[in-house]
Amino acid sequence: MNFGEILGQDKAIGDLRFAFERKRVPNAYLFVGPQGIGKATAAMVMAALINCEGPKQGSDPCEICISCRKIAHDNHTDIWLIQAEGNTIKIDQIRKLQRMVRFPPQEANMRVVMIDGAEKMGDEASNALLKILEEPPPNNLFILISSHGSRLLPTIISRCQRVSFVPLSKGILDKLLVEKHGMDPVQASLAAGISEGSVGKALELKEILTGEHRRELLLKLPELHREPEGAMLALDLADTIHRSNIPTSNYLDLIRTWFRDLLYIREVEGFQELLINYDLPSVLQGHADIVDTSSIYRSIHRLEEAEAAIQRYVSPLLTLEKLFLEIGGFG
Repeated sequence: MNFGEILGQDKAIGDLRFAFERKRVPNAYLFVGPQGIGKATAAMVMAALINCEGPKQGSDPCEICISCRKIAHDNHTDIWLIQAEGNTIKIDQIRKLQRMVRFPPQEANMRVVMIDGAEKMGDEASNALLKILEEPPPNNLFILISSHGSRLLPTIISRCQRVSFVPLSKGILDKLLVEKHGMDPVQASLAAGISEGSVGKALELKEILTGEHRRELLLKLPELHREPEGAMLALDLADTIHRSNIPTSNYLDLIRTWFRDLLYIREVEGFQELLINYDLPSVLQGHADIVDTSSIYRSIHRLEEAEAAIQRYVSPLLTLEKLFLEIGGFG
């Protein structure tokens, strides 16, 4: 495990290498960027590099010393990972951290504490972490990992050195999905287009792109505008998605790409090269012919509202019913 294995993040990795080489590693980092693009991997490599006991490969860990091997196998006593328990990182998790960091590392030069999903801390947990960062104990490096850095307390952000990770290009993502994860090239291309540069998101979408899930869903979207059948179809479609084992957010992401494609068809010359759902051109064109640009924008806005409502634990079924009725013009 080394920095060279993290693709598409040259600026972020360059900043980390520079800090290590110049002995300017701060007390706390904030790694920010979309989910599934290498932030957690970079944090683990940084932990290995700082504690590497062997002959380093430039500014990469040696990967063969005892410390590197322990970190690679997740059994190093001084490399800690804190993640959400349920939907939040709880105050008790941070209080335990407060107690433990008072003591020096047991076997490492530098204890590394990674907080993955740092935006999931509530107010109490955030304030408890802030107290640690205000007076950081020696020989401790804190790496906060977040896909929504703006949700953190400004006072926490100000005490961390920010490292920004960017979405992967479609070309890099295509290659990773096929060569490393064994996806079918057509599925990989679709997943890369939908996932907005995130490997993690692309892999989550694999199930919905397999078989007829995707095609059956997308073929129904133009039918939502038919009267009076569209209203009944909206309710049936909501029920089908609600009962599916596939996360609702994945369906919403897929539907969003459809309306994105509709917008390109209506507004952009040479749109053919920009389509994500390029394998359904006639269905897309037929749908674009019966809606106007303003209704497409409204549908995209309704999708965003539906996703936000579900994240707030509003009834998913009622939210989906409302969404599809409004898309069809029945809301």
